[in-house]
Amino acid sequence: MSFRKLLLKNPIVKKGIKWFYIRLGSVIGNFIPKVKLSPGVSLSRYFTDNDLFFGYYDLNPIHNNRLLAHEIRSDLVHLLSIDLETGDFQNIAKTTAWNYQQGARLGWCRNNENQVYYNTLSSNSIQTNLVDLENKQRQVFATPLQVANDNFDSIISVNIAQINKYNPEYGYKIETRDEDQLSQNDSQGCGLFLYDMHTSMNHCLIPLEMILCHDSCEGATPTNSEINHVTYSPDESHLAFIHRWYLKGGKRKSRLLIYDIESKLMTTVLANGMVSHYCWQDKDNIFVYGCARNGQDCFMTYHILTHSTTTHTALSGRGDGHPSVSPDKEWIVLDTYPGISRHQHLYLYNVVTKEVKTVGSFYSPRKYSNAQRCDLHPRWSTDGQIVIDTTHTGKREICLIDVSSIL
Repeated sequence: MSFRKLLLKNPIVKKGIKWFYIRLGSVIGNFIPKVKLSPGVSLSRYFTDNDLFFGYYDLNPIHNNRLLAHEIRSDLVHLLSIDLETGDFQNIAKTTAWNYQQGARLGWCRNNENQVYYNTLSSNSIQTNLVDLENKQRQVFATPLQVANDNFDSIISVNIAQINKYNPEYGYKIETRDEDQLSQNDSQGCGLFLYDMHTSMNHCLIPLEMILCHDSCEGATPTNSEINHVTYSPDESHLAFIHRWYLKGGKRKSRLLIYDIESKLMTTVLANGMVSHYCWQDKDNIFVYGCARNGQDCFMTYHILTHSTTTHTALSGRGDGHPSVSPDKEWIVLDTYPGISRHQHLYLYNVVTKEVKTVGSFYSPRKYSNAQRCDLHPRWSTDGQIVIDTTHTGKREICLIDVSSIL
């Protein structure tokens, strides 16, 4: 039995080892530079007097030379647009519907350069807001946003109550009960909801029972399952999502599924008990970290057309990370969790040549641990820069990293 699997069977021991590891790392980290960049790599910082971050790695915070950000002020976050040339801030809104991992799902409408979307809380319901930064007009839709398509004529939602119950780091700081219907739908009967902008109607796109009946997910029930991290394929023909379920003793299992929107068929990408992070390489391939058939955790590419998997052996030993694909589809940027010195590493992987390049490392103070952690969550901007959240200065900041000289 591997050490990782042994810890999974003993969550109390795992928690104790993690507590010691974090404190030891804080001591070691004091003797190492807080940020180290590879030669030729440059960094630009964006910050305020308060903690500033963008959020999850599956959204692009930059559009038309403006950067989106969350500024934390007590239980509220103020949503900002930052001019990258002048550094000027524009206040967009404020919301209580946010978390450290995914923020308020703040993002740009790709086909409208002036519109942004985000979640708010009203009467114990999560709602999607769409704001035009030019004319200040705002529209509110009675559904929580997990992901939207490029035209922003449909919104995909998940069961927020189940996420709050089992995975609160990705939920919202609100009181939820089993009878709450935070997505204005049958909260127990649906896995993924679709809100149609043309009809203003919300309906169940994928019933939870359909998900539970698809392939083997032993121990999963409607009450112990959650659906999270939903993304469209680049051509919007498929949806990918993670199905997690929680067993007695704190054990968690997960699998990655894809749903063909036209045929309404599901396919299992990975179902060996552990899936963490993934991204679309292109419309036919998914890059994912999870447990392979041999029982080892690794990065893999799943090929949709052939239903086959390629393991990326060049990334062996680097552990889990948040992947994002470059605009030219050639490079994937990845991060790591804090190591023994509390440094988070950032590196590039060429999916064609299998070359790995180091970008740099960033110190994370001990206070940014567990639920308060600040993952780097690297994302490629459309012009080829990398955007990260970091705490190497002692507070949350957003940094833009120019890696053009090492590509």
